Amino acid sequence: MENYTFFNPTKIVFGKGSTNKLKELITDYNNIMFMYGGKSLKASGLYDRIIKQLDGKRVLEYPGIKPNPLIDDVRKAVDFCKENNVEFILGVGGGSVMDSAKLVASGALYDGDVWDFLEYREKRPEKALPVGTIVTLAGTGSETNNSFVATEPETLRKIGKSGSEINYPKFAICDPENTYTVSAYQTASGSFDTISHVFEHYFWLPEDYTPIQDGFEEGVMRAVIHDLPIALKEPDNYEARANLLMASEQALFGLADVGKGYGEHVEHKMEHILSAKYNCAHGAGLAVVVPAYRRFMCAHDPKKYRQFAKNVFDIDTTGMSDYEAGIKGIEKLEEFIRQIGLPSTLKELGAQSKDDVDLLTEALCENGWIFKNTIVTKEDIRAMYASVYE
Repeated sequence: MENYTFFNPTKIVFGKGSTNKLKELITDYNNIMFMYGGKSLKASGLYDRIIKQLDGKRVLEYPGIKPNPLIDDVRKAVDFCKENNVEFILGVGGGSVMDSAKLVASGALYDGDVWDFLEYREKRPEKALPVGTIVTLAGTGSETNNSFVATEPETLRKIGKSGSEINYPKFAICDPENTYTVSAYQTASGSFDTISHVFEHYFWLPEDYTPIQDGFEEGVMRAVIHDLPIALKEPDNYEARANLLMASEQALFGLADVGKGYGEHVEHKMEHILSAKYNCAHGAGLAVVVPAYRRFMCAHDPKKYRQFAKNVFDIDTTGMSDYEAGIKGIEKLEEFIRQIGLPSTLKELGAQSKDDVDLLTEALCENGWIFKNTIVTKEDIRAMYASVYE
């Protein structure tokens, strides 16, 4: 158990009808920037319910937030925010909208380029506008943490980073009914992102004894594995959607991994290059690289993978070596990926040539940052990308 300081001030308002609490949550703010994605918000009826809650406020709508937000788009939103003297930013949507809202909130009170907060490891916001979130897609956990992600497509740099304590949203409205209309593919993609976030702490320092954190993380994984297939078959199943939404927020809320250290984050870095290159859904890219990375790590530290196979997938590991048991668990994970309809190869994401393997490897490893917290080498990265090309 490592020393830790836990801090998360975000007020979570969870459950049916929680969108109706918005009015009381923004009492102190009048000049509000309302950030969201596309037509789906209006088609679902959520847009009208939010506008009703904002009655009497000056509402500056900022639609069109794209998946895998581009830094140039974030810069434009920062300029809009400054020009209109925004007091509060409301981000409604999935991870891309909420990440953008937190990043724009930081850029609005900063004299430099908002990309600085991503490019420079030690550069963190000193001031930020307050942000509130309303979740429409379970997956990233962005609604309750201080992290943000943006992409610079010219260099294939998609960078995610934790901000400062001031970057935690003031509140997160989490109504499972707001996720009913999300497509099956996006539902699966988001929930696989949840599993991947948990992996990066669960498998960190596999010889350490962290039973409380492990139990928490195994519970999150089991919930996703059980409830995601139900949500895909029954999109308006409240209990399934509620469990997926809670799993998402808890995976990156900060509580599940306290006392366990920084974590690996290799598979997320491997995927960031994929969504920067192919503009694929983040969870879909993770579905391609996670099994390859976990097979590699199982060969080096198989003990924790045995625990994963037994406690998450209920595999009888009697008579198996740690490695054999771990591989059985990874095979079950691959079977789950196929079951929920996510891709398993780079070609399915849009790769046109095996040359992409070298391109992805070079883009990822250009600055050597992939090697800071893991035994993985550049050639290992190349081999893993090659193993999932087709």
